[in-house]
Amino acid sequence: MSWKTVPLVEVTELITRGISPIYCEGDGITILNQKCIRNHEISLGPARKHDSIAKVVKEDRKLKYGDVLINSTGTGTLGRVAQILSESDEELTVDSHVTIVRPQKELFYLPFFGYMLIAIEDQLKRAGEGASGQTELRRTAVANEFLVAYPTSKAIQQKIVTKLDAIFAEIDKATAVAEANAKNADALLSAFISQSFSNLKKHHNYIQLGDVCTGVEYGSSSKSEPTGRVPVLRMGNILGGKLDLADLVFTSNEDDVAKYSLNNGDVLFNRTNSPLHVGKSAVFYGDQPTIFAGYLIRINFDKTKVLPEFLCFYLNSKEVREYGYTVMSHSINQANINGSKLKCYPFLLPSIDVQKQIVDEITLMQDKTDLLKSNYKLKSNLLSIEKNSILRQAFNGELVRD
Repeated sequence: MSWKTVPLVEVTELITRGISPIYCEGDGITILNQKCIRNHEISLGPARKHDSIAKVVKEDRKLKYGDVLINSTGTGTLGRVAQILSESDEELTVDSHVTIVRPQKELFYLPFFGYMLIAIEDQLKRAGEGASGQTELRRTAVANEFLVAYPTSKAIQQKIVTKLDAIFAEIDKATAVAEANAKNADALLSAFISQSFSNLKKHHNYIQLGDVCTGVEYGSSSKSEPTGRVPVLRMGNILGGKLDLADLVFTSNEDDVAKYSLNNGDVLFNRTNSPLHVGKSAVFYGDQPTIFAGYLIRINFDKTKVLPEFLCFYLNSKEVREYGYTVMSHSINQANINGSKLKCYPFLLPSIDVQKQIVDEITLMQDKTDLLKSNYKLKSNLLSIEKNSILRQAFNGELVRD
């Protein structure tokens, strides 16, 4: 079997960034952006329309069957690869954050060309240049700095694609099962929490959250920095009812540290975000000086009457989150629940002993769910590793032989 290894530019007829669009409603050419490229597939869901009368799109920028798209800016999205493998009834192009790579069609069975670039996707992801959050994959780097390997026989290319399609279909099926099981675990936990609070309604009347609050506080409005003396918690740090400290910013503002420092057991409420995320809550644990940003609310409550964990589980419960949707205000791409509305939330107040029993039961269920999800995530990761291993075999000439 004859293979060649060459720079990408030698086997392509075009490597170019997309256009800077003039967005419009209604008729126009469809613009694919980075959100459209995920899991080696292309989704038109996040696409927008470009006014092709106000700004003409050159013919070479219009996407063709076999074109490979590479996300070329940003953190987390840079390097993602997907191929156009279906004919579209509408004209398509990409914005300037995406690179179009068009193969020399006489050299390739076109789906093979897509797999060939998926095989170097990890290299593409690592090749971004620039500051954090502004990384960029240069067009000239895509063209000249990446080697690709391919058999010169299109028949062999097609055999490799057929085998990869079959193997990856089975891996994707197993991955989907793992992900579905993880979602089922979340749903089971949510139902358990709902039932726990539903049982309280039989013996307790609703009060307002403000009845057990001494007040609510908005966090700091000062600009945070990548480095500093004290961590600043933001709305993105509340994940799954807990604080995630993986992505922190900092402050050295002494006035803010004095005013907004968190105490062990403080409950934080996300007041502004997309509607899906407004209302998320978490408990702060720790002795290290930490403050909170302005899109969060600290709920100051009577801890002789309310356990922090009980309040957090309650605010994150399905029914209470749904109540939040009915009182939140909306602006463009954002929703808000202010402190006054939060204090009017209906609240169930059993004894501390009953609260502790509910917290213990939910925590035990949460631990079991986290273990299940961890196992499913491990399985998904192993399946992803298996995919990469099979790709390496394919492009080392080990998957298909003459």
